[in-house]
Amino acid sequence: AVGLGELVVGAPRFKLSDGPETVVTQMLLRPEELECQLRGCKALDIMGDKKMKSMEEREGMVKLGALTALNAALVAHPDNDELAAQVLSTLARIADMPLSKAKVSDEGGASVEALIGAMRSALRRDKAAADALTDLAEGKEASGDGGDGGGGGGGAGAKGPSDAGKGKGKGKGAQTSAQRALEVCRLGCISLGALADGHKEVQTIVLDEGFAEVVLEALEWYQLHPGLNQWALWALFNLAYDHQSNKVYMVKKGAVGAVVDAMKRHPGERDLQRQGVAFFFSCLRFEDGIDAARMRQVAHTAGLKGALTAAIAAHPRDEVIKSMAKAMLDVA
Repeated sequence: AVGLGELVVGAPRFKLSDGPETVVTQMLLRPEELECQLRGCKALDIMGDKKMKSMEEREGMVKLGALTALNAALVAHPDNDELAAQVLSTLARIADMPLSKAKVSDEGGASVEALIGAMRSALRRDKAAADALTDLAEGKEASGDGGDGGGGGGGAGAKGPSDAGKGKGKGKGAQTSAQRALEVCRLGCISLGALADGHKEVQTIVLDEGFAEVVLEALEWYQLHPGLNQWALWALFNLAYDHQSNKVYMVKKGAVGAVVDAMKRHPGERDLQRQGVAFFFSCLRFEDGIDAARMRQVAHTAGLKGALTAAIAAHPRDEVIKSMAKAMLDVA
């Protein structure tokens, strides 16, 4: 068996026995070297594993500049989905710590701009690839050349699982690209949602940088992917919880309808239903600064009552879903 001290991640300079200081230093010294950034992120991802490392050890990673190195990697390579997924996976390891939230709060939007931008870029490329595949398929069909060489259109999204890759050659490459884009968005919801969780200043910062919009866009594009939908709802809940202005803003941006639609699409997904019910339980309460009656009317128009009833019916033994959903139905 190979001990952790002997495990090499990608290159000899990134032995786990070297610790995060060596990895962070190398990443910051060599930002333009993609392979260095990929290997460094993978090393930090392992070093930040909660099952292997204590809170103090993970805090040490932040103190040594791990967040700075991750952000710099995306700034240097803004259009690489493989790196973006690795950066966001690593961030998810340390995003829940108070020290990480404090750093984002101190540095403001610059500390998350590249992270949110990576999600936005992944979505843009996935949509462009889907359009290209659709054009290719339509061109073959029009020329009588058959339609099995490309994708079925819609990338990993287009409201369903990817058809890209059903054929050979370009199709398989498109499928890999679509899967990476989906993973970037899923991990972005997890990591940035964790940063925002319970911290009003960070909630404000990530909202101001467009996080709500990109999450809603991902929900629309990846409609039939329950994992993405679940974490998107979790991120929206963390953005809204105990933050009045964020709640009002997200309602204006269509978050209510998006969450209702996600719940209707995936009635059997218990964790997704929990997140959706929790989002509405938080957003639709009467409190200062919130026009709860107006927000409830928007939710009613979007079909909230049907979504809540379906959630209870699909998960009759889940007391969390039942209690919150029934409380909202009683006042709907």
